[in-house]
Amino acid sequence: MKKLILITSLILSQLLCFSQTPGVNVQSDRVGINLTNPSRQFEILGLDNTTDNVFYSRTNYSGPQDVRAIEGWSQPAAGYGYGGFFTGGYRGIFAHGGGTSYTGTVYGVHAQASGSAGTRIGIKATASGGTTNWSAELGPGNVHILDDLSVGTTANNGRVQINNVNTLFGSNAIAARIHSSHNGIQKSYGSLITSEGSGTGNVYGIHNTASSTNSSATVFGIYTYTSVADGWAMYSAGKAYISDDLRIGTQVDPYSGQYKLILDGKMIAEEVRIQASSAWPDYVFAKNYKLMNLKELEQNINQNHHLPGVPSAKIVEAEGIAVGEMQKIMMEKIEELTQYTIQQQKEIDQLKNLLNLNR
Repeated sequence: MKKLILITSLILSQLLCFSQTPGVNVQSDRVGINLTNPSRQFEILGLDNTTDNVFYSRTNYSGPQDVRAIEGWSQPAAGYGYGGFFTGGYRGIFAHGGGTSYTGTVYGVHAQASGSAGTRIGIKATASGGTTNWSAELGPGNVHILDDLSVGTTANNGRVQINNVNTLFGSNAIAARIHSSHNGIQKSYGSLITSEGSGTGNVYGIHNTASSTNSSATVFGIYTYTSVADGWAMYSAGKAYISDDLRIGTQVDPYSGQYKLILDGKMIAEEVRIQASSAWPDYVFAKNYKLMNLKELEQNINQNHHLPGVPSAKIVEAEGIAVGEMQKIMMEKIEELTQYTIQQQKEIDQLKNLLNLNR
């Protein structure tokens, strides 16, 4: 073994070209170049008067084979051993692929982890101690992920899962931030999501849920905002379904859930259709309908200062009016007025007939 190491050392000493005669030392099955007491089985100490690379390995084979310039193997026991360990002041490892006329896929770094049990990580990177720490930085070029992506968690319930725990991304606890801007003629999307399905299950382009254990916090499933005067904070080109109430111009519900739509402001529409749930007042024309006589009506008006069955001004001021119910009341009064007119016309006709008979 010592003879083999000695021969190898002599060959290496001939290949190394330094400005001074290199020193090769063999001690207890250890080889050292430019140092007298090597602490490893093979150790090279670079010279301080040259910028030459300390170690250079090159293959000259020409053919369709994956010849390795350097190969490291270390597996002393299951779960132990480094194939390579590097320390650099600027870069621990600088890998470069390509530089030939090969038209296939070229990898700057190809990492692979395999096994039949346990967790396998192809690449693991950490960064700490700096003003800003990035465990990974990807320069120009697209990023292609063949499998799932998990951020802040090892679990994954979809192709991409992001967990923001303990304000991992800042004091605002933003799990993901997307910004898009351009000055071209094309559209700019902060996010563009397309969801398709061919099965019987529901398909959601966006599905949001929000909750809080603090009862004083306001929870928004979706919050949209635009600072542009003519912009739209939300635009829907399809149908919109709201299972709970809708509030416009206010977040307050002073009616304790009685109404599905609460609007603070004016509303304009080309047509409004009210689907009344109670009977329309055609019952006024029924033979058994008891029509109040005019004297009783006059007494009622003098006493209450509004028509019977019509809400007072005080009630309207405090509670407003229900359009559908008010239309029904108005129609009832119109039909009653029609009945009074018919009765009066009959009395007029009777008086005319009496006058004609007395002539």
